[in-house]
Amino acid sequence: MTRALFHLVLHGHLPYVVGHGTWPHGEVWLQEAAAETYIPLLQLLSDPLMRGLKLKLTVNFSPVLLEQLSHGGFRERLGHYLEEQLKHAERERREYGERDPVRAALAEYWARVYRGRLDFFDSIGGDIVGAFRSAASEGGLEVISCAATHGYLPLLLRDECVRAQVKLGLMTSRRHMGSLDIKGFWLPECAYRASYDWTPPLPGYPGSRRAGLEMILRDEGVSFSYVEPHLLTGQPLLGLVNFGLYAEDRVWFEDELRERVLEEDLFRDDPAVFKPYYGVSPGFQDGIVFVLRDPLGTARVWSKDGGFPGDGRYLEFHKRAFPGGHRFWRVTDRRLGLGEKEYYDPAAALQAVREHASLYFEELKVRASALHAMGLQSVLFAEVFDAELFGHWWYEGVVWLGELFRLISADPTLEPVLGSDVLSIYDSLEVVHLWEGSWGAGGDHRIWFNRETRWMWEEIYRCEELAVGRLAPIEPRDELHERVLNQLFRELLLLEASDWEFLFTTWQARDYAEMRFLKHLRAFDALARMAVGLSEGETPSSESIRLLERLERDDFLFPHLDYRWWRGQTDR
Repeated sequence: MTRALFHLVLHGHLPYVVGHGTWPHGEVWLQEAAAETYIPLLQLLSDPLMRGLKLKLTVNFSPVLLEQLSHGGFRERLGHYLEEQLKHAERERREYGERDPVRAALAEYWARVYRGRLDFFDSIGGDIVGAFRSAASEGGLEVISCAATHGYLPLLLRDECVRAQVKLGLMTSRRHMGSLDIKGFWLPECAYRASYDWTPPLPGYPGSRRAGLEMILRDEGVSFSYVEPHLLTGQPLLGLVNFGLYAEDRVWFEDELRERVLEEDLFRDDPAVFKPYYGVSPGFQDGIVFVLRDPLGTARVWSKDGGFPGDGRYLEFHKRAFPGGHRFWRVTDRRLGLGEKEYYDPAAALQAVREHASLYFEELKVRASALHAMGLQSVLFAEVFDAELFGHWWYEGVVWLGELFRLISADPTLEPVLGSDVLSIYDSLEVVHLWEGSWGAGGDHRIWFNRETRWMWEEIYRCEELAVGRLAPIEPRDELHERVLNQLFRELLLLEASDWEFLFTTWQARDYAEMRFLKHLRAFDALARMAVGLSEGETPSSESIRLLERLERDDFLFPHLDYRWWRGQTDR
């Protein structure tokens, strides 16, 4: 009997929004994600009906997300948010009780949903991170890490900044997850760059030999990560790496024996996509394991054209009732305007969930059989998604996951695996170089670096040069001086977040992204002047002290940050 591996990976991330706006842009994003994705996922994991299933889920919570979810003020406000959602639903039920019984029934439905979410939130003491930590300690759930503020690593100017993002990200994840062994790492935006003589995309900055991202990850104890399949296309096989008990033995192919991994960009049919690889930079032998996203399997879920969430029976995301924001309508037909949407039917939506879970399950088996027939012994379906797709963007998505795992658990031909399981399943892996790229539109850097975001990168590069070249080497005169330096590098991390370029380019929240970027930029510059002044013996003004205290309060992330990490590899 042939067997395929099913590897589900969810990437949880939101930019730093706590204390930086509420609605429509700001903390409400985090409240919605917590209420609609993270709490329902925890409810699924704790469901007694799921306990006996072969449920294996790998989740990345970005460090900046962990810090926000753990913040006492946010946890308190999230409780109030859940209470308000319950009150709004009950108010809608009373208001529409007689004049619109269908809407009143839907309001009662939402009241039950939020009553259940609020009760669960109270049962875990408002500690979402702690609940995921407990679930991971019981097995079936693996937590991996990410860059501290989700910086776009391939384009950062200095390796010191890349290393700091990775080091601090792993340290933060391990602090929140306690004794859990974290071996996996999510590259922000699935963006990868190998080691080579890199030329910055802006003039005025000299090129340099950069460390490959896999080299930096390996230095920090990371064993595996994820990339897009197009980063492999056309790359030659370099050799094999055999995983022994204590070492990695490499067998390098002769040049004339190298073969091309993919001749054409046919992800659906080529078995090369459905197995992990050992990725190294040209000229180097040490790397990490890379798992490739299954493009067809993920497209069935998140494609705006052919994905399951577009089915007319599912809840319409974009039409909400105000106040409260509850949604009472279904997709109906994607071609219809919001005014033509029909009322939601939870029972019909549940039937759609079961149909689509069964369809997805059967497609996996058919594809696995075809790939086995092509000679691939162990088929690895790596289904990689943004976590917020499930429950938030696709309301029924969490229920769909539960149905899918029920089907997989009853079938011996599909085996759910965690990221760390992949390391032990394969005795040897083919060694490859990977192209540079991301999972953004075009598969390259264009979403984050373009004519409209160029000014952002000009400021990021200026700040990186100042921070690494002049400020990191400073020895503080006293505790105040060290506080200034640490907060300054905290602002640099927030400035480097990939969210600002993404939101600016896509117009999803352009004004908010620009405002936040400039806010952290001004904070960095003010603290830089203060740090230099203290080094020269100046006494800071009371206004400067108040600024520092406000920034420490508002931008509270990463309490164990040490600005000395930016001094370079020798100081790590």
